[in-house]
Order: sequence, then structure tokens, then C-alpha cells
Amino acid sequence: MLRASPSGGCWVRVIVAFLLGAGDLLPMPTQAWVRFRNTNLFLALCVATFFATIFLATTSASAQTCAGGGSYSITGADNATCALGAGDSVTISNTGSVTANPGVSIPGLVTAVNVTNNGTITSLGGSAILFQNNSAVTAGINNNGRIEAGANGAGISIGASTFAGGVSNAGIITAADFGIYLHNVTTFTGGIINSSTGTITSGSIGSAGTEGIRLDGPMTFSGGINNAGAISAMGPGILLQNITTFTDGITNSCTAARFLRHPADLIQAAN
Repeated sequence: MLRASPSGGCWVRVIVAFLLGAGDLLPMPTQAWVRFRNTNLFLALCVATFFATIFLATTSASAQTCAGGGSYSITGADNATCALGAGDSVTISNTGSVTANPGVSIPGLVTAVNVTNNGTITSLGGSAILFQNNSAVTAGINNNGRIEAGANGAGISIGASTFAGGVSNAGIITAADFGIYLHNVTTFTGGIINSSTGTITSGSIGSAGTEGIRLDGPMTFSGGINNAGAISAMGPGILLQNITTFTDGITNSCTAARFLRHPADLIQAAN
């Protein structure tokens, strides 16, 4: 039969004292303690306390990663959503990771944020970086690491009436739906850049209609779209829908061989 280690006796005595109604937490009589230490109840208390301690420590650390306002740096593994407030910024180092749904969240009342990812942002379902019905946002999104979005999600999803600051990708964005998705945006400035080291992959086999970069209007868009990297999509690589005004053009310096589907489907515009 499994026996609990006597080294844990100190804190277990405290728990047992409370269970037995001891008001002054005095040590148990030696013989009674020895007999109790060899029971399954003692072992169960040890195991339960051990896992409860780990859970509380992990939960506390995760909850405090992006709490309180300011500039945050994530250098280790975090399993809680990083929710940013007005004026906040977060940098995820090359050793850092966020795994949550969503990974980074910018609620509706936030007006200015900055997100820099050099590590990994993973959403188990939904979008990895999510702007939620914001009114007017000044933001910078820079990805040099890896962004992964699960089912029904985009790598970067922006829903803001006015968005200024642009999106830059020099890393990897992988999404079940869209790599970069702009929706409910009336004015977007700053452009979208996918550099020569950037890769955007969206959709899976059988999921036609998922695009690498998708803009859903009506929208006024300025700053252009510059692609020098790889865009792999089951739908068009870049899809513009109902765009009222589009300035600074679309520049593609990537070879056609680096696209998953037909080169002719790289850019598609619909009103």
C-alpha cells in the first residue's frame, strides 16, 4: 500500500487539526498520528492539497500577467487571456507563449494599445488576437513569432470603427478561417505588411472561402497591402469586399509558386 512521506507531516497536521475541530492546532498524540499517517484518508489529503496548491499558484500567476494596466512582458508560458486596457502594451518574448481563447483581447472601450509578438500566441478556438467592437483605436500589431488560431477564428481579427496603426507580419500566422480579418471597420490607416519572412496560412482542405487577408467593408482603407512573403489560402490570398476607398495599392513581390492555390486567385475584389 502507498504510504505518505513523513516530510509532509507539518502542513497535514494543520489540516487534520482543523478537521478534528482542534482550536489551538496542537500536535496530535504520537501514536494517534502514526496510525492516522498510515491511512488512505491521510494519503488522499496529501494528494488533494498538493494539486490544490499547484492549481492556485498557476491560476494566480496567469491572472496577473496582463492585469493592472501598463506595459507587460511575457517571457514564459501563460494559459490565460491577456486582456489589454487603454494605453497598455504587451511584448511576448521569443521564450514566451499565450494559450487561451482568445490569446490577446482588446475590449470595446479601449482606444490605444500595442501588441508585439516574438513568441507564440495560440487560440484553442476562435481568434488569437481579437479587437472586440472597438469604436476608435490607435494600435500597432507586430508579429515576428507565431500566431495560431483554432476553429472559427482568425489569426488577427479587427472589429473597430476606426483603426490607425497598421498590421505587420514577419513571422507565421496560421488560422482555420482568415489570417488577417478586418470587419466592421469604417476607416483603416497604416496598411498591412507581410514581409519576405512572413507566412500567412488560412483554411483547411474543403474549407473554400477562407482567405489569407480579408477586408469586409464598407471601408475606407489607406496604407496599402504589401506582400513579399507567402500567402497560402483555400480561398483568395487577398479578398477585398465592398471597399469604398482604397489608397496606396496592393504590392506583391512574391513568386506565384509560393501560393497554395491558383496564382490568379491571389487578389480578388468584390463590391
